[in-house]
Amino acid sequence: MPSNAIHLVDIDSQDWTNGWTEHLDNARDIAVRAADILMSKWDLREGSDFRVFFSGRKGFNIETRPEAVGIRGNLQEQIVASAKRLDELIEELRRQHPASPGIDRIYGDRFGYRLKHPYIRLHNSWNKWASDGTSERVRLELSVDRLKAEAISSICSRAHPAS
Repeated sequence: MPSNAIHLVDIDSQDWTNGWTEHLDNARDIAVRAADILMSKWDLREGSDFRVFFSGRKGFNIETRPEAVGIRGNLQEQIVASAKRLDELIEELRRQHPASPGIDRIYGDRFGYRLKHPYIRLHNSWNKWASDGTSERVRLELSVDRLKAEAISSICSRAHPAS
């Protein structure tokens, strides 16, 4: 897939109520549903049109090729179009499951159509969130089949390879 992919979906699932608790099974379920929508309703092909990643910490990312989802134009036009496509996906997820989810609005009208996170973590880069270095995992690309079949514990284990 060309390097001009956009980070269309950022799925996070955590609870900050009593410290920080991951809810990665929930995030995985949302990622599976989002990938199914991309393939069945948007007619996208895994690999050539979109890719799925475990972020290494609290969720999953789905990147798409802009042209595959009808996004064209200069950078600002692409940001606006990306926000609108993300809204369509969120609406479809909520239509299927009203209690749906922790999808981070990477961009959108509440941000004046600016990127909230103007960067993407690189493949196999470390996601470290504890200063002592004990909490770290690698960002992993997953096939949709593997995303559907593999347990979260296994994904996390693979994302934390022995040093």
